[in-house]
Parts: sequence; structure tokens; C-alpha cells
Amino acid sequence: MAGALLVAVASFGQKKEIKKAQKAFIKGDVDVAQMWLDAAATKLVEADLETKIDFYIAKGEITLSQAGKSGFEQMKDAATAYKMAQKLDTKKQYQGMINDGLDNTRVAIFNSAIVESNAKKFSSAGEKFYLSYTVKNDTIDLYYAAGSMINAKDYEASLDYYQQLLALGYTGIKKKYTALRIEDNKEVTFASEPRQKH
Repeated sequence: MAGALLVAVASFGQKKEIKKAQKAFIKGDVDVAQMWLDAAATKLVEADLETKIDFYIAKGEITLSQAGKSGFEQMKDAATAYKMAQKLDTKKQYQGMINDGLDNTRVAIFNSAIVESNAKKFSSAGEKFYLSYTVKNDTIDLYYAAGSMINAKDYEASLDYYQQLLALGYTGIKKKYTALRIEDNKEVTFASEPRQKH
């Protein structure tokens, strides 16, 4: 009984620390948010499942904000935090927040990879494209990772990425939907398949 009470008290304390971290983050005080998150991390083992999920979502959010446009290690840490929250959220109660976090993380990593590629830092770009792929499993990211590694002359990594693409059945072929606009007789491309009327 005393053990259960101790866990409940520890969990309550962590929830308060996580809430304080989230409030500080919303106010834009990332350093204070990180301080409260670090305090909660020291007792994470004792926390209940919901508190752990909240912690990893907050960690993903705060860490990604610290990454800026080029903080690769922070981007990796944010991705890891969101993936951990996803793994713990077996009931899918936090799925929307976690998916939003993963989407934001993927976009930040992908954009950073583009910057590296434009600067002809192909090895770094390839690493970032590959990390972006692992965040959301979008095969186009893996394709760009393979191409970047060819440009970096890292043929072993490139071959590994291309083999992963082949194993996934990637062909690079996409459906393209077009129609002829009657007003000006021009072809128009659509983003997706037209809806069927029933």
C-alpha cells in the first residue's frame, strides 16, 4: 500500500513538472521548459503510462524547437521522443498529437536535408533524408537519401538505401490525373484521383 502511494505521489509530481514545462514552452521560454522536463526525467521510471506518454510528447516538442533549422542531434532526439510516445500509446489516445509531432519533425529534418543538399553537403543531406524516412516511412525520403549518398560517393550506403527501396516495392511510378479545361483548352493536373459520384 505504501509503495502504491509513493508511485502515485511521484507520478503527480512529474505531471506538475511536465505541465510547467509545457506552460513555459507555450510562453516561449524554452530554457525553463527544458529545466522542468529534466526534473521530470529523473523520476520517469516511477511514472504511470499516461505521464510517460505526456513526457515524451513534451520532450519531442521542446527538443524540436531547440533544433532550429540545422540542429541534427536535436531533430534525432525529437524523433526518438515522439517514436517512444507512439510505442507507449497502445490505446491510440494521443495518436493525433503524436502524428502531428512526427509530421513536424519530418518536415524540419527534410527541409534541413534540402539545405544541406543545396550546399553540396551530400553526406549530411543523405543522413538527414534517411532520418526523415525513419520518422514517417515516406519512401521518397529514402529515395533522396540514396541519391544524396551517390553524390557523396558513399556507394555502400546508397546501395543499402536502394536495396531497401526495392524490398519495399518502390518503383517511383506515380499516378497522374489530368483533365482538359474547356474554357481555354489547357490540360490541368490534379493532386489526387477525382471523387466518384454515387
